[in-house]
Amino acid sequence: MYLSDKYGSITGIKEETLKYKENPSGTTYVSNSNYKFLKFSVNKDVVLVDGTKIMKHAPITMEQIKNIVIEEDIIITLYHYDVKYTITYNNGENGEISGILSEEVALNSNPLGTEVTANLGYEFKYWLSDKNVELLNGEVIIAGNPIFNINNIVIKDNLILTPVFEVGSYNVTYLGSDYIIITGKTNEVVIYPNKLGGTTYNILNSNYKFGYWTSDVDVLLDNDETIKAGNPISDEELKSIIVTSDMVLTANTKMTYYTVYYKCE
Repeated sequence: MYLSDKYGSITGIKEETLKYKENPSGTTYVSNSNYKFLKFSVNKDVVLVDGTKIMKHAPITMEQIKNIVIEEDIIITLYHYDVKYTITYNNGENGEISGILSEEVALNSNPLGTEVTANLGYEFKYWLSDKNVELLNGEVIIAGNPIFNINNIVIKDNLILTPVFEVGSYNVTYLGSDYIIITGKTNEVVIYPNKLGGTTYNILNSNYKFGYWTSDVDVLLDNDETIKAGNPISDEELKSIIVTSDMVLTANTKMTYYTVYYKCE
């Protein structure tokens, strides 16, 4: 009789009747997804045609099964093992792994992935693998080519995945507000570590003058000072911003006040 554990099944003959001293014909099997063949074993000691003795529960190959000299009823059982591979995440240049450094993933499953942190002025772009990988849609990506979503990799082997970081390129938008319009460029692309080129503006009401800029994100100045989003930024401070993200800069006005002095002569 041929049996399988719950991680596979016998697809060929499951039982055969043999005469004393005859040899089994053998059988065929399939393994479930995520599992691989481990071994066959017999529930009793058996002797092969060449005199080799196989102890009960010891591994035995299909070729050896076909050479068993039958002297009593036996049960041959197929066993499997759960296939898992190690995915290693390496630090890349200009950034690092800030999440898990490795994980075990079952055969034909997908990685959970990890987190990365780019160095100042750099952006994460894609992953590289040390081996060819297959994606869920069947596409094969050759080792060394960009992988944009590692969660789509179908794992079939151990892998080393390395993130690639590139110099940041950021969109900066200039906006006007009440009584002030932008007369120069309204948008520029800044590549790290370059500074803002700036723009020009015009006040529409003589009762107002330029007040300050505000940003929709926190900004870092070259003196390491951080100005929180929405807080005033002077023209001088604008020139010293280290651009590390897209941002919207808004020009704001303030009312002009005059002082009247009275004197007595």
